[in-house]
Amino acid sequence: MTRARCVPCPPRAQSARRVSAESAGSVRQIAAVSAANAEERSDRPPRPSAKGEGGKRRPQSGRRSRPQQRLASSEYVSRMSDLRHPQERLDDLCTGGRRIIQRTDRFCFSMDAVLLAHFPTLTGRERVLDLGTGTGIIPLLIADHAAAVTAVEIDPVQAELAARNAELNGLTEKITVREGDYRDPAALFSYAAYDIVFANPPYRPVGRGALSMGARAAARHELTATLADVIRAAAFALRHGGRLAMVHLPERLGEIIPALHAAGLAMKRLRMVQPRADRPPNLLLMEAVRGASPAGLRHEPALIVRDAEGHYTDEIRAIYGQEM
Repeated sequence: MTRARCVPCPPRAQSARRVSAESAGSVRQIAAVSAANAEERSDRPPRPSAKGEGGKRRPQSGRRSRPQQRLASSEYVSRMSDLRHPQERLDDLCTGGRRIIQRTDRFCFSMDAVLLAHFPTLTGRERVLDLGTGTGIIPLLIADHAAAVTAVEIDPVQAELAARNAELNGLTEKITVREGDYRDPAALFSYAAYDIVFANPPYRPVGRGALSMGARAAARHELTATLADVIRAAAFALRHGGRLAMVHLPERLGEIIPALHAAGLAMKRLRMVQPRADRPPNLLLMEAVRGASPAGLRHEPALIVRDAEGHYTDEIRAIYGQEM
């Protein structure tokens, strides 16, 4: 088992066992896993990593993106009891004492999820839906700023980790994890019930780019849901005037806008993310509103990840809330 640390890219969390289904053939609701279910760590600490800076890859640098924090031996032993599988690791999100369990043999969260979590404005009253939550990184980061969060994940291993991470951080009353396929949204959540939907979907259609092998493939390529599927699920979930916040690739902007219009949403905010000021953007952050007019798109100044010397910019440091 990997020791606890404070790092940007969390390892894959493992599912010691699958949570039983509520009823045969129905979507399984993974409620607060009881104390008997040792909470696994999803590795999703807020720090710049792969996906945000390079599509889905961690930033390449000769130095650590963030200082690792050693734990006192007693605390280390206590935290290690939360892990159940050799591939699981526990990371400190360095925010509010939150931790996340992830598995190194599965897809781990990266900078793009952290940037997305900080993109929309939340007042604390919103009912939030996270489509494709993975190990639950976005719900953990926004929990203090939302009324309630529903997190949906198709992978049973990742879904169980997301539930364990909610329990690990004492958030089972605020975060509900549901295992299922959001291409059938009515089986997972109510129509027009949410104020904001987060989506960090697979970036590439099958056939574009090298296809990853094993459990990571569905996180990078549209094996289980296409861009249109994601947007249709969000449109189903959002109330009139509700918002979809999504991170994606700039090269697919020409596909994103018509897909939004087809589902009755209009893009209202757009911000490009650039690795450096002299490089082209490799991510985009966008916010669309259900039922809004297509007019009035606000194209915001680019978010620059690193300065000319290769250090993280002040804005990235502010997002992560600490020295990196």
